[in-house]
Amino acid sequence: MKHKMHYGLAAAALLLAGAMSPSQAQTVLTGTIATNFPIGDNTANFTMPGWITWYNTPGGNAPMTCNISTNADGVAGRGCLEVDCPFAGQGGTQNLWMWWLNNNATYAPEYTCNLLLSSNITFKVHVPPGTPVDTDGNFNTIAMSFIHGGWNLQSLGVTLKIPGAASNGWVTMTCPINLATPNLTTCCGLAFNIQAYGGTYYQQNFTNYIDDISINLSPAPPPPPPTLTTIIPAITWFNMTATDPNCANDRYNILTAVATGYSFVGQTSVTYAWTNKSWPSIGTANSWQQMFFLVSGVSSSGAPNGDPGQYDAAVDWNLANVLWFTVQQATNGTAYINFRCKTNEPNGNGMFYNALSPTNAVNTNGWPVEPLVFFPASTPLGAWSVTIAGTTVTIMTPDGTSTNLTLDAATAALFADPMTLCLGSQPNNANGFGQTAVISGFGVTGNATPFSDDFTSDTTLNTNIWRVLANDPNGVNLVPPGSAFWVSWSLPDDGFSFQSTPSLPQTPIGWNNPTVLTILDNNMRQALVPWSATGTNQGYFRLIKRAFTQLQVLLPGETNAPNTLTGKGGTPTAATSGDLVTVTVNAVDATWNKVSVSGDNIHLSSITDGAFITPADSALAGGTMTGPFQFNTAGSQTVTATDTSNTNIISNTSSPITVN
Repeated sequence: MKHKMHYGLAAAALLLAGAMSPSQAQTVLTGTIATNFPIGDNTANFTMPGWITWYNTPGGNAPMTCNISTNADGVAGRGCLEVDCPFAGQGGTQNLWMWWLNNNATYAPEYTCNLLLSSNITFKVHVPPGTPVDTDGNFNTIAMSFIHGGWNLQSLGVTLKIPGAASNGWVTMTCPINLATPNLTTCCGLAFNIQAYGGTYYQQNFTNYIDDISINLSPAPPPPPPTLTTIIPAITWFNMTATDPNCANDRYNILTAVATGYSFVGQTSVTYAWTNKSWPSIGTANSWQQMFFLVSGVSSSGAPNGDPGQYDAAVDWNLANVLWFTVQQATNGTAYINFRCKTNEPNGNGMFYNALSPTNAVNTNGWPVEPLVFFPASTPLGAWSVTIAGTTVTIMTPDGTSTNLTLDAATAALFADPMTLCLGSQPNNANGFGQTAVISGFGVTGNATPFSDDFTSDTTLNTNIWRVLANDPNGVNLVPPGSAFWVSWSLPDDGFSFQSTPSLPQTPIGWNNPTVLTILDNNMRQALVPWSATGTNQGYFRLIKRAFTQLQVLLPGETNAPNTLTGKGGTPTAATSGDLVTVTVNAVDATWNKVSVSGDNIHLSSITDGAFITPADSALAGGTMTGPFQFNTAGSQTVTATDTSNTNIISNTSSPITVN
C-alpha cells in the first residue's frame, strides 16, 4: 500500500510501525503463570517476598501475609493471601498491593511475561462471614493493573465487583486482557486496588482472602497488524495530553526541580505567570482543568524507594499545604479560574471542597467555604498570573481583569521555602482522553531566584528548572520547533518500525528511519514527525515489520548503519589489555535494521583471545544487549555473539579491535 499526504488537505494514507517498550527483564516466562501460596515449613502465618501493600492504606511497602489456616481448594500444605484493609477513621482511602512475578523481590523486573499471549487473569476471593455488604448487597471492587519496567503501573481498565456470595465461600474472578493495552509485552507483576471512597462499609476495617492467582498464557490467535489511522498537526511548546483512557483523574504535571527560592514569604511581591496557547475543544467544558500549584515542601510519602514517582503527581491530595489555581472552560466557550487552599491536611482534599460554613457545627475543622475565588474570563487562552504581596493574592485574567483576596497570616507563613511550583492538566472526564492542552511559557518574578522559561524556543524540557511529575509521564512532552505532525496507529505493534519518505522511492532503501518521539495515547501509538522527515508539500509514512534474522556486534567507536554493506559505521577504538570494553549486540534484519525484540539470551565469546573474560549470558531488551568484555591478550581481537535461545538466528563476529 502507498500512502500520501497533501498537507493542505490534511489527508493521509498509511501502512504499519512502532517501538516496543524496552524490557529490563532477564528471564521471559512462558505458559500459564500461577501461584497458590505453598506453606512450606511454616507453622504460623508469615510474610512473603514479592508481595507488598504499595500505596495509601496500609501502604508504605508493608509486606503481606500468607494465612495458613485456609485456602480455596482445601489442600494441605497451602495457604492464601490475606488482604487487610485498615480503613476505619481514614476517610477516603485505598489499598493498592502488588505481586512481582519473581516471587522473591520487589521493584526488580527479573522475570516478565507477554500478556499479548494471555486471554485473561483469574483468581479466587473469599470474604469472612459477617462482613457488611454494600448497598447493592455486594462487597467492594478490585481494580486490576499490571507492572512493567520495574514499578510503572499500567491499568487493565477492568474493575471487578466482589459478589455477596464471596462471604459464603470462594468465588472466581476473571479479568479479561484487552490486547490494545500498552506495555503488555513486558509485564513483571500484577497490581490490585481496593478503593474506599464511599458505600456503607468501606470506611471500616475489613479483610479478604485471595488464592489461585493465574495469568493464563495459553496461545491465543495472533492479534491483527497495526493500522495507521490519523495524522494531526503538531502544536509546538509544552504539551499535556490525557494519554490514559482508563483514568480520568490522572495528573499531567511538571514540578520545579528544586524547592528553594520560589516562595513569596519574605518578599515584597511575587508574580507567577503562564500563557495558555491551545485548549482541548471537544466535550471538555467544565471538566478539563489546567492547574497551577504552590506546594509547601516536597513529599515522598507512599512512594517506593523514597522516589515521589507517579503518585505524588496528585499534589492536591498528598501534600499537607497547597495553594491551588485551576483554569476551566464553560459550556459557552468562556473561562473561569478557581482558587482553593488547604492547610495541614495530608492525604486528603476535604478542605478544598468544603461547602459548610465555618460556623456550622458539623464543620469541626472550621474550614472556610471553597473555592475561595471564582472569577470569570472570556477565554482560557492567553496570559494568566497570580501575584502574592504579603497576604494579598491578586489573580489576573487574559482579559486584563483581576480580583483579589487576603490570606490569613498563619496560612501564608506555611509557604515559606522550601516551596515548589507545579504546572499541569487533568482531564476529569472521558471526553478528555487523547486531547491536549498547550502552554507557551511560564515565569516567576520578585522572588529570590526568578526565572522565565519560554517553551517556544526550547528543544527539550529544561531539566535545570523542571522535572516531570505525572501519573503517566508519557503524556507530558515538550514539542520543539520544527515538529510537523503526530502520526497515529493502532496497538499492538510489536516488531513494527515507523518509516517516512518525502516521495515514493523506487527501492526499499529509499525509505527513511527517522528518530522520532513516540508516545502511547488513548490506546494508540503516536509518532512526532518533524518537517525534516517530509517533503515540501507531501509526505509518505508506513509501518514495516522486520524479521529478526541475525545479530550485529558493535565495539566502541562503531555505530549501526542500516541499509549499508557492512551495517556499521566507524572504526573500533583501540583498547589496552585488561580494560573493560563495552560490547553492543543488536537484533537486526537482513539489511542491518534493528528489530525491537526482547528475551533471547546472547552469549559472547572470542576465538582470537584465549584469555578473555566475558559477561554472563544476558537477554536482548528492546533489540539490544550490552555487556563488558575484557581482552587480556595483545593483538588484533574479535568478539562473536550467539543467540542461545534460537539457533535459527545467524551469529556474527565483530570488526577486529587492536588490543595494546
